[in-house]
Amino acid sequence: MSQPRPTEAQFRFAAKALYWVRQFFTDEEPKIEKSSLIDQRGIRGPQEKEAFILSQKARQIRLQEVKQQLDALKIKASKLEQKIQSDTEQFQILNSEIQKVKEAEAFMTQKHERALRKQKLEETKAAQSQCRQAIQKLDEERNHIFQIQAVQQHELAM
Repeated sequence: MSQPRPTEAQFRFAAKALYWVRQFFTDEEPKIEKSSLIDQRGIRGPQEKEAFILSQKARQIRLQEVKQQLDALKIKASKLEQKIQSDTEQFQILNSEIQKVKEAEAFMTQKHERALRKQKLEETKAAQSQCRQAIQKLDEERNHIFQIQAVQQHELAM
């Protein structure tokens, strides 16, 4: 007994399926690597939460989770803004101290007093550098949080 010959439509669907299966094992995305599916959203696999597409209840649960995450991120962003403001004020104070040290050093004539002022200047510059690094790190964290917020807001919009 011979099997029935596939129709033209079945043949096209089979060719498409074989094409997609081949794609999973090439270096192009999407691909399968070490038993994990990798696509433009990243690595997929058991580490992902189950995705609910059509369930209204599941969508409501996910919406609530995203809202809670968004609220937590807003609080964190607010705290970071306050920290940045505080560090900026300290940075300005340190800058004014540096200027004061420079002006005072110009009027000093004794070697011992100049050496003392120079040491204070170096300490203030070191503190200023630390503040700059802290401000830069906080800016990077804030930008990261804004990116996460944008992604979550985009998810909420869907």
